[in-house]
Amino acid sequence: MRDNTPIDQILLDADVDWRAWPIVGPPKISGRFESGLNHRTLLIVSAGKQYVLKLFESPSPMAIAAQRWAAKRALAAKVVYAPNDGRYLLMEFLNGEELVASEPDVINVKAIAELTKALHDETIDQTGIACGYFNYRAYCEQYLQHCEPEIHKLHHSLRPALDIFTQDQTPLKFCHNDLVLSNCLLDDGKALLLDWEFAQINNPWFDLASIIYYWQLNATQSQDFLDAYHCDLEAQHQQPIFYAAQCAVVWLDILWHLDKFGSDHYSKLSEKIGHLKELTEALEDQLNI
Repeated sequence: MRDNTPIDQILLDADVDWRAWPIVGPPKISGRFESGLNHRTLLIVSAGKQYVLKLFESPSPMAIAAQRWAAKRALAAKVVYAPNDGRYLLMEFLNGEELVASEPDVINVKAIAELTKALHDETIDQTGIACGYFNYRAYCEQYLQHCEPEIHKLHHSLRPALDIFTQDQTPLKFCHNDLVLSNCLLDDGKALLLDWEFAQINNPWFDLASIIYYWQLNATQSQDFLDAYHCDLEAQHQQPIFYAAQCAVVWLDILWHLDKFGSDHYSKLSEKIGHLKELTEALEDQLNI
């Protein structure tokens, strides 16, 4: 059902005072984005200028700090205003195009590769963000706590693939960690990233694998993407990490959804379970060579 709640009520419910914002007059809603599972997002207008208002489900100061950092490097939209407690942020509106997976020719592989490389090339100790490390094993253990025995059994069967990813020696980078298709816009030919809630230090293969999987890149596109990324990582399309990292991404996605929606949601994840099986089979084929 479409949410038609007036902006005054939305701001009141969220304890937001727009008069603290650097805008000219009272904001009005001019559009509503499909809400993410961790935030609610509105397109608003004030004195003819458009902004995006993101209301977080829980305070996200690190996500705001990461976006401020990324915006200074032309990797994300500029943060116009955000309170110190991280409950919401007001950002510039980018009139860009979402890249659509069902239209593979629309995907600008070179643009997203250059963007991802620019993000990963930043020196970790110079980010100025106390973001911490993306502990893959800890996330899995957290999400598995309330899962049914069959999920634990499946997790155990995936350990060989997951171990390849977690034991990989690729130097860690500052990563976005949520590179689904909807989190990237193409603005005047340049790719920009949205939703920095999960940005942390991680193996860059998590970002690379996310793009390859979620963007449905075929074998040729995947290699073109890695080539455009100027992948100096020895492991590329022909190496186990290519599939192991995708397995890690898909499995964490599945566990996150089960933790969020409960075990009854498992039946709705059949397509991802199928993809996971295909990826593990492809990895096994490589390891048997």
